[in-house]
Amino acid sequence: MFLLFFNKKKYLSFIFLFNFIFSNQSNLDQLSIVSAQYNSNSEIDVYINLTNDIDVAGFQFVLYDIPDILSYVAVSSTERTNDFIVSAAEGEAGTTIIGFSLTGSTITSGDGNIIKVTYNVQSIEFDTIINLGINGSVLSDQNANSINHNANSGIITIINEQL
Repeated sequence: MFLLFFNKKKYLSFIFLFNFIFSNQSNLDQLSIVSAQYNSNSEIDVYINLTNDIDVAGFQFVLYDIPDILSYVAVSSTERTNDFIVSAAEGEAGTTIIGFSLTGSTITSGDGNIIKVTYNVQSIEFDTIINLGINGSVLSDQNANSINHNANSGIITIINEQL
């Protein structure tokens, strides 16, 4: 009995170690917001960056800002997503953004901006730091399988230009 239990433990330890060594966690794809600084009472462009090892055929996520002083204006593609249709709509939870290709194009592995989001910034009385976050993000491959990834928030600093 003891020998059987001991062998099971060795077997499970081996499986755990094998999965740990050969897992792809260190190469996890990253979806992130490029932090920046802007003046209040202006229109700003915020870039969303993707670092990926797997070709991405589509994406969807919600951008939210705390405190809520940004108003969505437009979204546009970048060099990495020229063949994609990108669209967005502002709602209660933030701005939902989707991107995909009707021709089967993908975002090839690499690092760089995938979209530019334009916002209007309200007039503020004091300099303000905004946490611009990503919620409910989905990246998919050409077979519509979900791609494991991390989503990283960004910091947007708004400066009161009258100070």
